[in-house]
Amino acid sequence: MIGITLFYTGSPKFAIVSDMDGRALEVADDGSVVLMTLDDSNENQLFQETDVGNQWINVGTGTALRVKNAQSWITDDRGRIRNNRYPNAVIQRSSEQVDGASVTMAGKKGPNNMEDQKWILQQL
Repeated sequence: MIGITLFYTGSPKFAIVSDMDGRALEVADDGSVVLMTLDDSNENQLFQETDVGNQWINVGTGTALRVKNAQSWITDDRGRIRNNRYPNAVIQRSSEQVDGASVTMAGKKGPNNMEDQKWILQQL
């Protein structure tokens, strides 16, 4: 399978930080995504937006952020990161507050119990 990566070089770099405990999404070389202590010098925790497809490119790996089969992202006014193609699906973190905690896609929750679905796009 051949992948094409499009960088929008003018796009600022940002980290995707969990509102729950301040850990950031980190992409491993194999493409898996976990939560790790925020380190703004770790390029595997940094992303840039592309100019097409609502994809967020990981600076370290040069690949699009992919969680399950989703790789096109939009944010909403509640801090959720939604699958652009299926907006009711959002990135959800494990409730474990440890390095290496997992992330997955899940259905949107209501405002009173969505702490595991709230994210901050922290520009660096």
